[in-house]
Amino acid sequence: MIDSLRAVAPGFIPGRDQVAMRMLRDGDVCACIRPEQGEPTAWRLEPGGEAYRPVAINPCDDERLPGAGLLRDPRKVDKRLGGTVRVERVQIIGYRPENRLTARVVCEGGRVLYLKLLTRRGYAEAAANFARIGKESNDLVVTHPLAMLERECAVVLAAAPGLMLRDLLRAGTGFDAGRVAAALSSLAALPVGAVLPARSFEDERAAALRLLDRGIRWRPDLARLRERVARLDLPPGSGDQVVHTDLHDKQIFVGAKVALIDCEGMCRGDSRLDWVNLDEHLRLRAMTGVVEASGVALGAEVVARLPGMGAGDEVRRLRAVVRARIAGTQAQRAPGAEIAKRLAAEAEELCG
Repeated sequence: MIDSLRAVAPGFIPGRDQVAMRMLRDGDVCACIRPEQGEPTAWRLEPGGEAYRPVAINPCDDERLPGAGLLRDPRKVDKRLGGTVRVERVQIIGYRPENRLTARVVCEGGRVLYLKLLTRRGYAEAAANFARIGKESNDLVVTHPLAMLERECAVVLAAAPGLMLRDLLRAGTGFDAGRVAAALSSLAALPVGAVLPARSFEDERAAALRLLDRGIRWRPDLARLRERVARLDLPPGSGDQVVHTDLHDKQIFVGAKVALIDCEGMCRGDSRLDWVNLDEHLRLRAMTGVVEASGVALGAEVVARLPGMGAGDEVRRLRAVVRARIAGTQAQRAPGAEIAKRLAAEAEELCG
């Protein structure tokens, strides 16, 4: 499969560029390439004898994304924003076929906006959640859209203030870990105008099982971990705090205040869902070499100050589920097989 992609994908370098395997709605396999440089690409892998035949997927033609037409002509973005900006170029930075697309929009004068194209269902859920959640809690800022384009199911956002936590960790740049932890802790008390959807430990288990099912296609040995996770006795969790649901070092920005991005999936749940997810992603950065040990240690200082993150049995069991979920994700990526194998072994041990 990798050889087939090398033959057709411009500039693709196996081992350097990341490939994520996904299933399309019609059952075909899709390879999403995230290069170290340049825009991501997606390829439908059609069976062709003893190998796959990659066929490029054009994001502009994605029928599941009503706003895909905005990508063809930057002037369409100008028009939909009421002429308040003049767009010079649109650069795709993330794409999951039939699911979502994120683009960097560079405007006249150097201003940068971000455009998210969602499915109709995804847009409806995002619009409902943004209407419910507040914008600030103490030193924490929750990024909200500049505009919601209902017809295109698109969300327009300003660039987050500050520096991405992952970049700070990679550079080994010092920052006030106590301040960042205090800001993140205040998310639990973020003002909300209506009841948010609930996210339980059981929901986290269900997400892990879904990703393990997908990973088993590429690594059948994950089946044993799946059985362990399915049988694991999980605690109920407190369920009364505001949680991000996908908190990691690329979602956190540190500046005059601490800012969170990708907030459309916020729910009510146990804050440890966020804290364990953040901690497990920091471990992953170390395993993949994205962040060196000194940077991971800086991140660990933040995690150590988060409430409820002791070495208790409840955290261990939740950690087992989150690590299993990440193992399922890594199993669908190249490179990632060895990391998935290691994570799976660790998750089994955590299951007890």
